[in-house]
Amino acid sequence: MRIHIETERLLIRDLEEYDAQGMFDLDSDPEVHEFLGKKPIKTIEEVRQAIGFIRKQYVENGIGRWAIIDKKTEDFIGWTGLKYEQELRKEFGYYDLGYRLRKKYWGKGIATETAIESLRYGFEKLDLKEISAAADVDHIASNKILKKVGLKFIETFEYEGITHNWYTITKFEWLQLRLKDIPKWTVFARKSQSAFVRIEAILYLAIERYRIDAKTMGERMYEDSKKDESFVSQLIQEIENELDSPTKEFCFYEYDDNYLREFLREILLSYYNCKISKG
Repeated sequence: MRIHIETERLLIRDLEEYDAQGMFDLDSDPEVHEFLGKKPIKTIEEVRQAIGFIRKQYVENGIGRWAIIDKKTEDFIGWTGLKYEQELRKEFGYYDLGYRLRKKYWGKGIATETAIESLRYGFEKLDLKEISAAADVDHIASNKILKKVGLKFIETFEYEGITHNWYTITKFEWLQLRLKDIPKWTVFARKSQSAFVRIEAILYLAIERYRIDAKTMGERMYEDSKKDESFVSQLIQEIENELDSPTKEFCFYEYDDNYLREFLREILLSYYNCKISKG
């Protein structure tokens, strides 16, 4: 059993053959399939084939839908996650975000929670540049969830005679949403989070070239030190400590540790150059 994500109340893991009964309870329910073509399954053999197909995707595409398990009861809730989709939009393939829950778990925020975690996994672990999703235009709940987790409506399209909404979010847009509480560089004068957490957030923005490069970051740090010298000094100390600890690693999934350290050195050099020339 391979667990990919764990939250306070959920385990999100590979689908296994022993999930067949839970999957049958899910996909044999006509209400679950109301906006999925109204074709609930009839036999457990159909479920076994579906699980086999998903597990094949793990091998061929490196990703596929995952089981959602209640940590307290170990009950099978449904499935969630990403898959590489090539059938829904015939003109192109894409990474698709999806979720499907047994009826008794509807309305508990589980689809939203797992969708958020799936996006995080896709952008951080898999380094995807874009994730998309589709929903029947009449499926109010699913459309609401996709918008809530940050996907943007792009267009409508037809699939098997049914109109669907098409949504997309890029990694750049996801980073903006994740860090939307950080207003430019006034972050250096704020104390609402620990210094090192702020460094990580700032580096995410800078490395993605959202706002700024290392040299300019150092210059802004110097300017903000005039507003709150003690806090900026703390940030500088955190950076220096990081550079002095070669065994310590950043929790950035997609960037080489040496690249990050060089980036930090550039920030320090820029900061101290400003301090010497302007101080």
